[in-house]
Amino acid sequence: MSFSSSTVLSSEESSSEPPGNSPSGSQKTEEVVVPNDNLDAEADQEPITFSSPAFSYVTPKVYLRRLPFGIGMFAKEQIKKDEVVIGWAGRVVHVNDVLAMPEDERTYILQIDEELFQVPFWPGYNEPADFTNHSCDPNCGFGNSPVSLVAMRDIQIGEQMTFDYAMSECIEDLPGNCDWDCLCGASCCRGKFRGADWRLPELWVKYKNYFSPYLRRKIANLVASKQGEGFGLNPEVVKAVKVMYESIQPMAALEGMFKRSEAEDAERQQAAAAAAQASVAAAN
Repeated sequence: MSFSSSTVLSSEESSSEPPGNSPSGSQKTEEVVVPNDNLDAEADQEPITFSSPAFSYVTPKVYLRRLPFGIGMFAKEQIKKDEVVIGWAGRVVHVNDVLAMPEDERTYILQIDEELFQVPFWPGYNEPADFTNHSCDPNCGFGNSPVSLVAMRDIQIGEQMTFDYAMSECIEDLPGNCDWDCLCGASCCRGKFRGADWRLPELWVKYKNYFSPYLRRKIANLVASKQGEGFGLNPEVVKAVKVMYESIQPMAALEGMFKRSEAEDAERQQAAAAAAQASVAAAN
């Protein structure tokens, strides 16, 4: 947060919590004060406050600051490459539930799999972890979890924490979320964000294994099955996709192990049932 003395994470920034509807049961709102070490010279800024407790993890090395277009998250200490910056919490719902939500309730949602989204615990809820803005030249990306954000490189004091929303979103027809003008100001700004941006080979090369895990699988499968359209697989693109594929191999191996275990369990159950039937038949 961004004040000359301290930041209050409580009271009015988000809508009030429905009684008894918090993830851990009915809770009273508690004021949480986080020192900012006088980092912000703009001491006359309006305080950034939240009316409900925070459930997501945010590294203590960052603070929030008001911007002309909203709120941003900034580093107050150096953050090392691959260090966890955020671990988001929320409810997991199907894309059909997201489509049924009013457009103004889709501000703080995160796609975590092909048809699954993480959404706020209740309508109107937000917390400090939600204020990680999009950039076409980000310094953060996804680790081995679809709900954790890590530093893609060393981040210096004063830098804003950003990630490219193309690293996690692949729904191409979600009104209000998948087609908007980008104002990030980066020299490489694409001008617009679209739900199909994850298909851009130049982003594969740029982000490699910092895409969300499910998108790494999706991109690797897309290339492997030659279903991509309008792009050439130059050596740089092939190398980037190979890095993605190698990063998901351990997860694929675990999935295969569980599938084998389930198949073996089914075979054992069938064998036991057959033996029981044979025993009954012999007894008769």
